[in-house]
Amino acid sequence: MIADFEKFHGVALRELIVSSGKPLRFERAAQAGRIHSYVLNGVVGIHIKHSAKRIPPWQFTFTRDQVSELARLRAQGKSLWFLLVCGSDGIVALADIELAEITGDIDKGTLFVRIDRDRRSRYRIFGSAGQLTAAKPSGVSCVLRDALVLSSSAGTTLTADIQCSSVSGVTV
Repeated sequence: MIADFEKFHGVALRELIVSSGKPLRFERAAQAGRIHSYVLNGVVGIHIKHSAKRIPPWQFTFTRDQVSELARLRAQGKSLWFLLVCGSDGIVALADIELAEITGDIDKGTLFVRIDRDRRSRYRIFGSAGQLTAAKPSGVSCVLRDALVLSSSAGTTLTADIQCSSVSGVTV
């Protein structure tokens, strides 16, 4: 039997593949248990979470163990993204610095994220330390830009901005 989380992961991975238009390479980041984390093109860490709720708000929880796994994942790549699958509504791509902005100190234990959205509008993202300043669209374009630009940068360390218009001065 196919578990629900596998279906939601399939949706997120399919969105990356279909939206890319270029070859992508995926590796699993965890070696045991349920696989929630991947490395894209050898440079971008991706962690997929889902909420099976049909309508907003969608809630996501990160336990202390998951936060430790995410720190290891961040150390493997040049950037880290969370793909938060909001039922059948859409996918929100959240950068690690955005998660830190809305949740505060990650060493305090369990992190909570809540995503809300009105009809035909962008997603509003909330955490225990506040709300993300700008609403986000559905999609994975920022993740793909990081993966394609960072993997072609031949080992240099670059950081992506949140608006996803450039990677350390390189316009994409």
